[in-house]
Amino acid sequence: MCRTSCVRQAKCAGEAPLWCGRRVADFRSYRFYWHRSFHSDWVIRVEVDGSLAVLEAAEAWPVQAHDTVEVVKRLRRQLLASNLESLKAALKAADFWNTPSELPFDWQTDGSTWTFEVLEAGRHRVVSRQNPDVGPIRRLGLAFLELAELSDQVDRIY
Repeated sequence: MCRTSCVRQAKCAGEAPLWCGRRVADFRSYRFYWHRSFHSDWVIRVEVDGSLAVLEAAEAWPVQAHDTVEVVKRLRRQLLASNLESLKAALKAADFWNTPSELPFDWQTDGSTWTFEVLEAGRHRVVSRQNPDVGPIRRLGLAFLELAELSDQVDRIY
């Protein structure tokens, strides 16, 4: 289910799934899909190629009739090494490579889904949670939001 959801979300925002990407030693990609019931969705991607790190983000509103989205805002900025270290620390604190990809599904119709996709050192992994109120997975999502400088979304986190 995670991979299918990621493919749909990436396609809607005009992005390719990471697992189709390059698998070379010095290339890493980190992506956060933030799907919310009552607000716009965000896709935040950080790509690292050698010493260059770039963040790209897209805000999108679902268009139900067409199973697609309307991208209403795009952001792009180069990241500093310290920014990248904060993301790596959040991934480590979340024990990303060992935490379950999904928890038992809770049939909530409202709220948010936080999905993380990472391609690093030739490995690919997806972790998804519904409404993470506390804990390291929530802090990982907040790290992505901070990197994207989306402070205007803080009151819309659920």
